[in-house]
Amino acid sequence: MYSPIRTFIILFSLYTGLAAQNDPDSLYLIADSLHKLEKYDEKLLVVKKIYNMYPNDYYAAENLGTAYLFADSLIQARRYLWDAIKSGQATDNAYYNLACIECRVGNMGLGLKYLEQSFIRGYIDYIHLDNDPDLDQARKMDKYQLLIQKVN
Repeated sequence: MYSPIRTFIILFSLYTGLAAQNDPDSLYLIADSLHKLEKYDEKLLVVKKIYNMYPNDYYAAENLGTAYLFADSLIQARRYLWDAIKSGQATDNAYYNLACIECRVGNMGLGLKYLEQSFIRGYIDYIHLDNDPDLDQARKMDKYQLLIQKVN
């Protein structure tokens, strides 16, 4: 967690000139800081602003989908992550986050397919993978164990 002073600076920048300039790099920095502060609803507002500026950009769609996931809006998250994937440029995180969504709603087979795609595209955060509560049920499956053995 950040110190109270750093938290204030981050949030102050959100509501002042930095955000008002509509600079996507600055807005992504603010969104990332809000994520680290676990201010997911506030992050969602910032990422929506970026997406509205660049509605055809896969990265904006991917980030909006991820923001919706952390705000527990799974239907919206799925929609925007799919938009990113349809672009053909989505990162490993888009597939990983779709895996999390599908596992959370009980679609384990589809979730594991997305998880495999995330590995193919370079997902390597094994510590997060081992501790992500979205994958708790999937970890109990033989298919999950086989997938993990395959990538290790």
